[in-house]
Parts: sequence; structure tokens; C-alpha cells
Amino acid sequence: MSCIMTVNRYDDFVSLLLETGFTVLVGGGAGAPFALLQGSWTDTPPEHSPIRWHTGDPDTDPWQWRIRLLTERDDVAYAKLFFGRAGYVTREWAPFFLSARRRGRDLGEAYEDGLVSRAAKLVYDEIAPKDGLSMFKLRKLFKQRGGWGTEHERALIELQRRMDITVAGEEYPESHGRSRGWPSSVFTTSERFWSEDLMREAARLDAADAAGRIEVQIARYYPNAKPAAIRRFIEG
Repeated sequence: MSCIMTVNRYDDFVSLLLETGFTVLVGGGAGAPFALLQGSWTDTPPEHSPIRWHTGDPDTDPWQWRIRLLTERDDVAYAKLFFGRAGYVTREWAPFFLSARRRGRDLGEAYEDGLVSRAAKLVYDEIAPKDGLSMFKLRKLFKQRGGWGTEHERALIELQRRMDITVAGEEYPESHGRSRGWPSSVFTTSERFWSEDLMREAARLDAADAAGRIEVQIARYYPNAKPAAIRRFIEG
């Protein structure tokens, strides 16, 4: 199943994603056993496969599927969720990952317990009050206040892995009222992205039980995954 030949277009990918519940964006390296699509960014798919990266085709370019999923559906989240790499999780499985990652602590509680970095807390405090905040606007805010550095880049990944924030879409920078340059990811909190019912569902789950449920699903679809990789996948 976990092979690019099983996915020829967007609808194929969505069907498989809803069935499995989660996936790394693309395989290769540590995340290979957990990806519905295999191969690196520069690999050429088999000639018979219509999939081609960065063509802009919404049906056959997996890079376009990220925003298409977020635009057309409300039951899939996309962020740097696994191994510090981008991936997807569906609404069905989001409560289990939220429980396993947060272990009953919101961002403030985790920070007070020393489980979250100061940089992550600062970045979160900028994103949380807003409906969405793009990457370029976030960097601009920090540069105005002393600078944006590698610790803030790491903090963004930390917050996504803990599922405190997620990608809500993308936005183009503007100059003189016109869009320009490359689009930038827009971040929002998981609380804003998901429904209150889902967040309450996640809060009711026991973290160990939630992780166990994920393990069962992994064994079903990725039976060759190694125990250490499974732990990292679940814990982020």
C-alpha cells in the first residue's frame, strides 16, 4: 500500500488518507514506512505514473494537495507532525495524536512544567490571538522586536509536533496592494482549527491509551515499522 504506484491522483490520495488516518507527506529516510507516497523531492516517479511534483496541477502535483485539502475539507490537518517533517492527520485520528502529544497539558501548562521552550511560548503567544498568522508576518513581527533566529525556526516545528499550532492555508506577501513572491504558510492554533467537540474528545482520552490505539493502526497499515520509529512517530 505504501507506494507511490498506489496513488495516481488527488482523489486516490484522499481516499487512502481517510482510510489510514495519517501519513508523512512523502517517504524517504526515517519517515518512509509511514508514507503513502514514496520517494524524495527530486525522484522521478515511474513513467506510467501521472504524479509529478511542482507542476502546479491540482490533480497530480502532491505539493498542491496540501492547500487543496485545507481549502476543500475540514477533516484533515497538515503540519510538520512527524519526525519534524510535514504530514497529515485526519479528524478521526487527531484526538488520539493530540492526547498522546500533549498528555493533558495545554501550551501554558507545558511551558510552566519546563516541557516547552521559551522561544516556542513567544511564537505561540503571537499566533494564538489571531485567526491566522502567515510565516512572513510572524518573522516581520520578531524582527521588529530584536530578531528572528534559528531558535524561532525550531520553535515553529516544536509547536507543530506538539500540535499546539497547525497550518491553516497560505498567503502571498503584498507590495503596493499586489501579491508578489512565494506563498507563505499561515498558522493557527489547533483549538481554532478543530472543533470544540474534537478538543474535548482529545482531553478526555488517556495519553497511553491514545498511543496504543495509534500503534494498532500502524500495525495494520505499516507492519514493517520498527518500534523505535513507531514511538518517534507517535510522540512527534
